[in-house]
Amino acid sequence: MGIANKILTKSLIGFMTGMVIGVVFWMLSGHALGESDNATLILHLVGSGLFGMLSMGGTVVYDIESWGLLKATVFHYITCMIAFSLASALLNWFTTWEPFIVMCVIMTFVYAGIWIGKSLHWKRTINGLNEQLKSIQK
Repeated sequence: MGIANKILTKSLIGFMTGMVIGVVFWMLSGHALGESDNATLILHLVGSGLFGMLSMGGTVVYDIESWGLLKATVFHYITCMIAFSLASALLNWFTTWEPFIVMCVIMTFVYAGIWIGKSLHWKRTINGLNEQLKSIQK
């Protein structure tokens, strides 16, 4: 599958996933009890869908072989942070700056954890392959 098809497929999956998650949050926030109109629901669905689309579609950067893990992770992190910031502002997810900052810090720690975990995983995999090559050469 080409990179354009991967972007399209992952973006569509991300849009649908974002919409489903958006509906759940919309219902949990009490809007489903009649506190808002259909326009608010549609805006919430589209905004959540776009956030999901950018987040999921952006994972294609991990398939670019010329990019290292750090570059791909930083690019995806920045893409997700911009999408998260725009979606949260558009959809009024936070009434004050404090919860927004807390979520940004949490996302930063999650990305750092992902990068550290993946780095350790690949380091271990590469070391294992090197050991296999050494045993073959003997």
